[in-house]
Amino acid sequence: MGTPWDARRYDETSEPQQAWASEVVKRLNGIPPDATVLDVGCGSGRVTEALLSLVPKGRVLALDASSDMVALAQQRLGDRAEVWCQDVLDLSLEQAVDAIISTATLHWVPDHDQLWPRLARALRPGGALEIQCGGAGNIRRVRDVIDAVARELAPELVGWSPWVFASPQETERRLQSGGLRFDSLLA
Repeated sequence: MGTPWDARRYDETSEPQQAWASEVVKRLNGIPPDATVLDVGCGSGRVTEALLSLVPKGRVLALDASSDMVALAQQRLGDRAEVWCQDVLDLSLEQAVDAIISTATLHWVPDHDQLWPRLARALRPGGALEIQCGGAGNIRRVRDVIDAVARELAPELVGWSPWVFASPQETERRLQSGGLRFDSLLA
């Protein structure tokens, strides 16, 4: 089952996510123009579109768990990128890619112990992994309010979250156990 999103509304209001994404895309400068890049959580395709200019002779693959997001991305990108609806935890590519990029997405993936090995299998040895997502403490005040309301109205939901906001140490451990080597992990 895909994740429900109002893709058009997201596309119209995603300026903060686009700003974060531009920083991540900049880190791919210097990637060969014939590289294959995978955009995990492509949303409405705005970041995917930026990736196309980085690899004019390459391929851009993009996936999202929301069928509404995928439909809008396909409309935006046409046949310039391969876009499909899939949960990243089900990702299986025939050929490894040169780079994987993901912005404002992976904190929505419920199982990071499965996530990182899945991405490691999709990435060629020595490939680039450029990720931006929420981390530990990212929405602490929001979580405090949610838990306060839950204590009063639904105590069984106290502490429950649809997001994984892992610490740098947790992510480093998962990257290493997933088979990924890295140069730096920014908090």
